[in-house]
Amino acid sequence: MAYVYCKDCGWKQDNFWEWKWTWKFWKWRAFGYNPIQCIIDEIKFWIIPRFVNYCIPPSGVVEKRFSWFIMIEEIIKIIKRTKDMRWKTIKEFQLDKDKRCPRCGSKNLEID
Repeated sequence: MAYVYCKDCGWKQDNFWEWKWTWKFWKWRAFGYNPIQCIIDEIKFWIIPRFVNYCIPPSGVVEKRFSWFIMIEEIIKIIKRTKDMRWKTIKEFQLDKDKRCPRCGSKNLEID
């Protein structure tokens, strides 16, 4: 997995997506890395109803929260992260003739 960042202003986006089916019993991501798989992972982790100690960043305050509320918050984060992406796949990035940072307009982008 790789992501794009701007060397001038520090802007970065989430990792590029991959859409491939690799179902094997030892693989934990059957659909590759994409928003659908991320949401499935969050549902699998938080679907069991329980109260958990949850640390709220950046203050570090720990409070008890219900797992379904945490699951909804995490899914909302995934949706926001998905909407903020400029290039969804590495192929989109490579085919883009005018690669510019969405924040500062610089062409000084790097793949990490």
